[in-house]
Amino acid sequence: MNNKQTNPALHPYTLPEGVVLEAKDIVTTFYSDGQRAEAVTGSGLTLKQGEIIGLVGESGSGKSVTSMSILQLIMPPGKIESGEDYLKGTTASKAARCAASAAAKSV
Repeated sequence: MNNKQTNPALHPYTLPEGVVLEAKDIVTTFYSDGQRAEAVTGSGLTLKQGEIIGLVGESGSGKSVTSMSILQLIMPPGKIESGEDYLKGTTASKAARCAASAAAKSV
């Protein structure tokens, strides 16, 4: 019997048929002067091939923070506390890092 555990982060996630982006249970928090404010709590979305998505809500409802969290663009004092995001089978954060790296190399 093999008791060796595998790290799920090293294995690609298979998205459901036709899905190109999936984000689940995103929690993003901002810290300031010892205070903690959850800007996004348990947010998520699924985008299928050929779809166009729009985030709609009141001012301050978390639209931008949700989008920036999926792309891993949150900067301190913000912190992405938890959540999963996948872009065509790889983590969206890995895809965002690759895109940022490619953009930096083209400058």
